[in-house]
Amino acid sequence: MQDVESFFVRDFSTSQTRARNFAGFQQFLSILSTIGVKQRLSKLWLDGSFLTNKIDPNDIDLVFYFNPEPNDIPYILQFLQNEAKKIHTIGVQYYCDAYFCIDHTLIPSNEIDAKRHFEYETKYWMGQFGFNRDARNKGIIELIL
Repeated sequence: MQDVESFFVRDFSTSQTRARNFAGFQQFLSILSTIGVKQRLSKLWLDGSFLTNKIDPNDIDLVFYFNPEPNDIPYILQFLQNEAKKIHTIGVQYYCDAYFCIDHTLIPSNEIDAKRHFEYETKYWMGQFGFNRDARNKGIIELIL
């Protein structure tokens, strides 16, 4: 997290929004921890203009990936069906455009349909995050939690 702050906040000393966005991101992570979400995550992807040279990005784009531990599956499915949109709305208040998915790489290989479904979702986010508006390739930052 220190590297993210160093590269994308401190290196932009004239920015009016980067420190605010990063502080909001940290507060949002704290909220996710308080409600028991962060503990069930395997990784997150960071993207958007926050990762570019834009001086004043509006927010940070995020995809949080749940670790599909068998004991957590009921919680995760309930969260994705009933809570994810509410949490997305809360995230906006903290300058986070946040989405949630299950980490398909951690789904057991015998769960073929589930693995395929969430692999498709990951590819969707790769498509959203992997290209700029001119359809040029760009990077995604992945943080392992």
